Amino acid sequence: MSIQDSEQRFLALFMAFYQRVEGQISAYAFWALITFIRNFGVGSTSLPLGELSKVIGIQVKKLRGVLNELEQQGILKIDFPETGKRSRVRHLQLNLTYIRLDSATSIEWLENSNKRMVRQIPLLKLIQTLFIKSDGISISNSPKKIEIDCYLDYRSYLVLLRLLYGADSFGIVIGCGIGEIERATGLSKQSIYRAIQQLKKNGFIRCQADGAIRNSFIQTESPIYALNLSHRFWGGAAIYGKFYILKYPQPHVFEVQKVASIFTMLNPKSDLLSNTKSEDSGVGLKVLNCKNYYLLHDPLCWMKPFILRSRDAVGYANYVLLQQQEIMKLYDHYVELKRLHPENPLSATFYLKPHENILKDEAVLGHLASIQHTKLSGMNNRLGLFQSLLEQWCCQIYSQNKSLFKMLKEANPVVIDDESFERLGCTDFLYPYSLQATQIKTIKEDMTLKNESDKIESMITFKLNAEQSRIHQFLMALMDLIAYNQIYFFQQCMRKHSDIDQKLSATKSSLERVLVNATEIVTPFRILPRSFIQNTYSCCFVPDQHAETNRYFLSELAFQEPFQDGTRFDFPTQQITDISPTLAELKDYGLLHHHCLSLFE
Repeated sequence: MSIQDSEQRFLALFMAFYQRVEGQISAYAFWALITFIRNFGVGSTSLPLGELSKVIGIQVKKLRGVLNELEQQGILKIDFPETGKRSRVRHLQLNLTYIRLDSATSIEWLENSNKRMVRQIPLLKLIQTLFIKSDGISISNSPKKIEIDCYLDYRSYLVLLRLLYGADSFGIVIGCGIGEIERATGLSKQSIYRAIQQLKKNGFIRCQADGAIRNSFIQTESPIYALNLSHRFWGGAAIYGKFYILKYPQPHVFEVQKVASIFTMLNPKSDLLSNTKSEDSGVGLKVLNCKNYYLLHDPLCWMKPFILRSRDAVGYANYVLLQQQEIMKLYDHYVELKRLHPENPLSATFYLKPHENILKDEAVLGHLASIQHTKLSGMNNRLGLFQSLLEQWCCQIYSQNKSLFKMLKEANPVVIDDESFERLGCTDFLYPYSLQATQIKTIKEDMTLKNESDKIESMITFKLNAEQSRIHQFLMALMDLIAYNQIYFFQQCMRKHSDIDQKLSATKSSLERVLVNATEIVTPFRILPRSFIQNTYSCCFVPDQHAETNRYFLSELAFQEPFQDGTRFDFPTQQITDISPTLAELKDYGLLHHHCLSLFE
């Protein structure tokens, strides 16, 4: 058996135990399990405790308790099979029945398990590298230097392992909060916080969207992480790709805060609507006029939509009119959401304090830049995670739906459909909406009066689905804005800097280009999570399994000077350049944490 086959089997063995021991053993026991499997696999050892201590990397005094813990949990078998002078020699071996195996079937199972893991765990190669390099990790409080300027101790190792296990092929980790890491590592909360900071400092975590308290749309509280797949620690397993960096002119905030500000202005208690009827079509213009036409300097829709005007004529949308129309769409959603919970409106999720509202307080952007600490009750946590989660869903939809992707690339104002939203399978992240008792009572009374009591349950289900649909429609509207304001511009970067597109343009005839485009494959991509106070840049990552280095492209959006005909506002222009960013620039873009020590490439 080759060394590579042995490593893969040991990895499959470890992952089988790793997936079952969650929440059952201490951090030291986790570490002992890793090193035991790496050194002995399914075999046994009779090494004296002192020698075993050197192999496992845990002091003798501590190791006794750790071995006892693993035995009590049924993970390790300790017996005395020898006779004579060696009758008191202890033999240690993994208990395969813990993972429902026996020695007769273990080899075949490990081979099949490895094949399954390749399909189920996207970053398995990185986990394998981490597993192999565990012999260079220190169990002491003083980190051991395993590579130049690259530090890991056993705590940060265990945290990184859990993040890799929960990551997708882009290195994005969703739904892995402190609680999940605590159960998977046996570490205390404070140790986990310190380990995460260490991983950021040493470049293993690129960036994150801060965790959030629950709101009326999503119930997840876990941060979203982006791992550094090209860190030099990964060696030959590293994954490189293209990073497209979108730079917005200031002032600018992203979609969720912008919509939240509009919802706050639409509140009946707001001065804006105090003299406005609900059906007043001038609402859009009033919101547009707020704070010296803020939404014309930082529009709801940055993309210049390509619109059919008639059967034979095409053109582009009027900038000001389009922004007003987008406001009215949001106004309709606001009214619908207000009807769902009269006593506790969903729109309250978006109610902002004066210093958070970009349409109200002149000092808001300056205040955001000065925020030093994140508070659970603050805007960062109420809305920041929501923004990043919607971006992940939106990227997933456009990476999977070829038709939507191609239409958006040509500036068509496409909208996400119900089928695409349902395919996300995101219901676990959404707050479980239910009808109020008064609504159910009304339905029962109405159906009883109609002598249709047998249809009460189906009517309740119908009503519930209808109201849930309103929420989904609003979430899709937010994702449409993300597509118009971010994904569309990333597509233009991809188009300009695609070697395939350039070759096709130079060598293929028009007919051939049409045939190639008809079979075009959409390249999957993800917007990287960011701090909510990062309002200047948005970054998109496109992995390339064949690349040997990362490439970076900066796309700058800018508004033109006023036209000679007196037109004050128009859609922005886009300038794209190939760049080689420094460490400081990568930190500014949000591609590395601001405490990161090096590029680590």
